[in-house]
Amino acid sequence: MDAAEFYKKPFEEMSQKEKQSQLHFNGIRGTAVTLLAKANATIPQIVSVTGHTLQSATRILERYFPRTAALSSAAMDAFENASATQFANQSNSVTVAYFYLSDI
Repeated sequence: MDAAEFYKKPFEEMSQKEKQSQLHFNGIRGTAVTLLAKANATIPQIVSVTGHTLQSATRILERYFPRTAALSSAAMDAFENASATQFANQSNSVTVAYFYLSDI
């Protein structure tokens, strides 16, 4: 279902009353889960704000959270620079090649 099938007219052209009839509390909570995750909040932090269970928030993120090249690059940078990892504590310079799933 696309927006054209869901809304009778573009959201921007709706009156305030029409817009409010289209907004649902659970939809807003789910959106909050993805926005908080994009802001680097942990799942325990997210559920403390939204009231979801850990499992419910995880399901929302599995469905709606975008997996981007920038996100995977940031994860690899965090891993490579984490003082607790053996990789970050290597004394010699090593180049690691990694691939994005979208590149395969």
